[in-house]
Amino acid sequence: MKRLDLTQSLKPIEDFLAQRKADSSDVAEQVEAIREQVCSRGWEAIAEYTEKFDGVKKEPKAEAFQVSQSDFDKACEDLDSSLAEAIQVSIDRVRNFHSRQKRQDWFLDEEGIRTGQLFRPLSRVGVYAPAGTAPLFSTLVMDTVPAQVAGCPSMVICSPPQKSSGTVHPLILGTSGLLGLEPGQIFAIGGAWAVFAMAYGLPGFERTNGIFGPGNQYVMEAKKQIQGEVKIESLPGNSEILVIADDYANPRHVAADLLSQAEHAGGEMSILVTPSEKLLKEVDEQVKDLLSGMERKEIAASSLKTGGVLALVNNLDQACEVANIVAAEHLEIQTENSEALIDKIEHAGAIFVGPWSTEPIGDYTAGTNHVLPTGGNARYSSALSVDDYMKKISIVHVKEAGIHAIGPPAMKLAEAEGLTGHRKAISLRLGEE
Repeated sequence: MKRLDLTQSLKPIEDFLAQRKADSSDVAEQVEAIREQVCSRGWEAIAEYTEKFDGVKKEPKAEAFQVSQSDFDKACEDLDSSLAEAIQVSIDRVRNFHSRQKRQDWFLDEEGIRTGQLFRPLSRVGVYAPAGTAPLFSTLVMDTVPAQVAGCPSMVICSPPQKSSGTVHPLILGTSGLLGLEPGQIFAIGGAWAVFAMAYGLPGFERTNGIFGPGNQYVMEAKKQIQGEVKIESLPGNSEILVIADDYANPRHVAADLLSQAEHAGGEMSILVTPSEKLLKEVDEQVKDLLSGMERKEIAASSLKTGGVLALVNNLDQACEVANIVAAEHLEIQTENSEALIDKIEHAGAIFVGPWSTEPIGDYTAGTNHVLPTGGNARYSSALSVDDYMKKISIVHVKEAGIHAIGPPAMKLAEAEGLTGHRKAISLRLGEE
């Protein structure tokens, strides 16, 4: 892990963040070529990419990619009972948390005027469930439950086929069953081509109005390219964690939390910010010790090599300043008085307060959504929520008394902008012409 001394200047952390952005690969041209193929050749292109990249050969038609009832039933039956119970705990807690986010239609009534907002769910949403280095069935929960709470009437799930079976990973299917999904809603399609299939539709595969879920850089680039045509919730990148800690923190716990994010894919960011030289050294030692026993130690080591930072600051106020510069996906505060620092945080995807609030709890069973902004986007973006699956429709109901009250100033504004047609549409109703 890199050692950064920020006691004299914060420029080293700014340079580190700039370097990470400079290191990102440009895959736009490759993904654009996939987009053109899917749009022009449909299922034939999907079948070719599936065979080339997933090692699974399928006929170029919707039915070949749709999960069969038998595969779905087998996955649900084979799901370990204790794991099923744990997944159900996650589903129930996520549903309980998100049910409090759903908005109600509202109206403002004045004399002769009624305005308000209607909240309507997206009519059809697509969810991408990654299953590359790890089947992220927990993310399927995070992307699906808010759509169900929002009341989206139609949903499709896309997940890469497994080479061994030719169908979707059994943990994704088993979780789908617990979520109340049906096999007809699930397709064994992965990669950027899955995004374009959901965005534009294919014979036997209706297009969606919104696409949700993380993926590799090709999936993210595909989502980027269809922005403006289909709603997407965000462009999540590699996982991030920043821990603010002092001598009150348990160094082994801090090290474990840093490694919990480093094990994802190999390009993650794990940062400790502390005013304690002693803690910094102890965490460094604990990271090395814990890393040696990890099943995914090569991946975690790769993340720490490029995105691991041990940063020394003067005090906790400066630590919060660093946290706001980084705007990390996950921010942990492990200090003697953790709650006192919350008000100093301006930018973070989610804040985990105190020594027991380890980040993985947020990934699974806290109930909050673990689909969070990365890459500094927490400066303006938020966690996935029910709002992302809703449309807001404004209501304007003006009666005769109302047009006489607010029509004249509207005419004045239209006239000042040179939009005489706007003015006339109002003036005719006021009987002035």
